[in-house]
Amino acid sequence: LNGVAPSPRAAHASTSVELMQMVVYGGATGGGSLASDDLFLLDMRQGEDLGQWMIVPVVGATPGRRYGHTIQFSKPYILVFGGNIGTEAVNDVWCLSVEKAP
Repeated sequence: LNGVAPSPRAAHASTSVELMQMVVYGGATGGGSLASDDLFLLDMRQGEDLGQWMIVPVVGATPGRRYGHTIQFSKPYILVFGGNIGTEAVNDVWCLSVEKAP
């Protein structure tokens, strides 16, 4: 795979967004640290040997660093719910339209 892949992590969330595409968000990296709040896309449409990781640019507020959350794609939105922000559990909802270019 090519591109900028997410760092190793646990308790992250991922979902399919289109045929042969997946996004990954959040998680914990070990030692009590949280992963970045970057949204990663894995695009496998060109085949397994040509898979491409990329960071999806997000304009405006993000859900922030978290782990143990859920993520769902309901076209045209990516929805993130809840999780833990490192100091407390939260029940917020974040919505990103994938049809709007940053």
